[in-house]
Amino acid sequence: MQFEGAWPYLKLIAAANGIADPLDGRVVEAYWVGNSLLENARVAESAAIPTGAVPHHCFHVFCVYPWSGMLSKGCTEPSLQVLDSCRISWGRVITVEPVVVLRRSLTWDGRALALGSPVSCQVGAGFVTGLRPGDWVSLHWSRVCDRLSAPQLRALRRYTIRHLRLANAVMSTRQAPQTSASATSMTSK
Repeated sequence: MQFEGAWPYLKLIAAANGIADPLDGRVVEAYWVGNSLLENARVAESAAIPTGAVPHHCFHVFCVYPWSGMLSKGCTEPSLQVLDSCRISWGRVITVEPVVVLRRSLTWDGRALALGSPVSCQVGAGFVTGLRPGDWVSLHWSRVCDRLSAPQLRALRRYTIRHLRLANAVMSTRQAPQTSASATSMTSK
């Protein structure tokens, strides 16, 4: 309960699925990685919450934190680095001493967030022991959180992409429209 950002989401997921304990492993997995419990726990739609959002950590990072909005206003750093570090990402272990994973970082082209090409990066071993090359792992703030099963990896990818799309849709409505003069200068280059 000391991680206040997650607690309301854990309670929402648990209540929507008739689970008494918000710290039940299935609930925790739903928030951090994603699973079918999320589909029963829709986030209330409003002007501030995009249609299709569910209480997943990527929703919180991309749609609640101010960093996406700061990107759309031209403040690339540290916004992009914070978004990329805080989201739960995935990577494939290349080496274990040091732990190096191949992962897709977030990119920003001035209009939209996307997943870039896979790059290798050194990370902390975090909570997982016995890592082996080829393992798929979840990452948070450059630390390994857990080994991912194939269904968990698919879920994490699916919910990440879902919330990237939602964040991009929201940011596109916040960005100032191009003037015809700037549009012309861009097309003539």
